[in-house]
Amino acid sequence: MPELEGQVLDGTDLVSEGEDPDNDATFHGTGMASLIAGTGAQGGVRGLAPGVRILPVRADDGQDGLTVRTFDPIAEGIRYAVEEGAQVINISLVNSGFGVGDELGESLELAARAGVLIFAGAGNDGEADNEPLPPADREGVVGVGAVDRNGERAGYSTYGPQVAFAAPGNDVPWRCPDLDGPVCIDPLGGTSSATAIASASAALIWSAHPDWTKNQVLRVMVETAVRTED
Repeated sequence: MPELEGQVLDGTDLVSEGEDPDNDATFHGTGMASLIAGTGAQGGVRGLAPGVRILPVRADDGQDGLTVRTFDPIAEGIRYAVEEGAQVINISLVNSGFGVGDELGESLELAARAGVLIFAGAGNDGEADNEPLPPADREGVVGVGAVDRNGERAGYSTYGPQVAFAAPGNDVPWRCPDLDGPVCIDPLGGTSSATAIASASAALIWSAHPDWTKNQVLRVMVETAVRTED
């Protein structure tokens, strides 16, 4: 995609037999990367932080049966990103099959020691069982919910004490399905997009204050966030 040319580093593929971090069959990760770092080139999406670089980590192949794996790709992806020097990790997914053992906790401890910020989507089950799911519900992770254009909680957005921030999840720009046309507006919404926007916000703050710690970045985000009335 033109708006991501020069924005994406070499990454890793944790879910397929080949090393193919750029293989995004569902387009989900590409959409999140565009919201964060898209340059707007050739009429594409212009992300919130076009000056940052994306380190792609393929940790979900969009297929069923992930729970039979013998390792936690989310945990492994966090370790990889930390070791590669990432400052902000965006996890625009939830997974009930992972994050229940020691692997995720160990990876989060590693990220904490390295001063890395981790944002994860709370999920889209607000109108169903509203179950808190990893990694957003784990200590050391900033859980993100979604709001609509009026600043109200999107009905689908999972809610609860695991949610630290909310960001726009509805009516955000995406590439049209054919990828060659103009930018479309995502009609469905989700906490994935909200998480990408929160991650990009942190990246912007950190780029302006490169000597700050992650706690300083988070404090500014907390102090400048606006809480809507319930």
